[in-house]
Amino acid sequence: MTILKIYFDFKSPESYLAFHQTQKTCFRDSIQIEWKPFLTKNKTTSLPKDNETKGETHIRIREEHKKFINLKYSKILNIPMRYPEEDFQTDLALAITSHLKQEAEKYIALAFAYYWKKNRNLNTPEVLENLLAETSLDINIMENSNSLIDTLKNDTAIAKEQGVISTPTYQIGEELFLGREHLPWIKKILEDRS
Repeated sequence: MTILKIYFDFKSPESYLAFHQTQKTCFRDSIQIEWKPFLTKNKTTSLPKDNETKGETHIRIREEHKKFINLKYSKILNIPMRYPEEDFQTDLALAITSHLKQEAEKYIALAFAYYWKKNRNLNTPEVLENLLAETSLDINIMENSNSLIDTLKNDTAIAKEQGVISTPTYQIGEELFLGREHLPWIKKILEDRS
């Protein structure tokens, strides 16, 4: 059995699009997919300032362009996507992922929908309880939240040591591939190995 690890974050628009593209990719039964939560920073597009530096202008324009491209691809791929107006975090929802086995993909799909379609704050216990109820999972968030976040931070640090810098990152053995554009190549590599 060959393992394909996929590092993702719910607040990453690229991870959201990659999740849907990965699900549409037909992998052989001998390929086991492991979804690996990876904590990233929010990259919100800031408003122009009166006295912004060239560097600040460059960063703002770059983020605006990435947002434009992501929304364009979501439309082309027919994947509904709406950027949240607020700077919502996803740490707690992401931390739960590593404790899931059989229901992981269903939970991930719903969490992405909560964030990118409904613009829900995935760090709110009430929202997470609704999400978990929809997936029929019984995890006590309130009692375990600090432990879950600590595990997520530790797992992210280990992944960074292995070379993961952003999401989505695909990993086959020791090889890392950043971005969903590598999916056709990843599929061919996996087919050649099985």
